[in-house]
Formats: sequence, C-alpha cells, structure tokens
Amino acid sequence: MNTAPNLPEIMPHSPMFWGWHRVQFADLTLSEKVELERLGADFFEYAPEQLAIYRTPKGLTFLTPIEFVEV
Repeated sequence: MNTAPNLPEIMPHSPMFWGWHRVQFADLTLSEKVELERLGADFFEYAPEQLAIYRTPKGLTFLTPIEFVEV
C-alpha cells in the first residue's frame, strides 16, 4: 500500500482539493475499477494498490506516488 502523502494531503488548505477523499483500490466498486482503467491507470508502472486514488466532486481520479530524490 502506498502511504506516502500526495498533493491533497500536503496541501489540504487548497480549494482545489476540497472534497477529495482518498480510497484504497480494494474499496472501489467494480464500475470505479473500470473507470480507473479508462483513465489510464494501467499505463503506469505502478500496481493499482500503489496509486493514490481519490473520489472527488467531479468523479474518480488518481495520482502516482511522489518520489522524493535527495540531491
């Protein structure tokens, strides 16, 4: 499971992310899993369980994990 924070967790004060609720892949309905596939989630190299999946006021969306790189 991906527990790294993503933008909605880092910036909860931003109106852009109000109403975003993170859900786990296992908690999605069958139609939401189809929607996730339609959005292109299977294109990325991450397993569905690694994605940060959100139910938003406009529907389902996802973000790939943030990768922190030390320079």
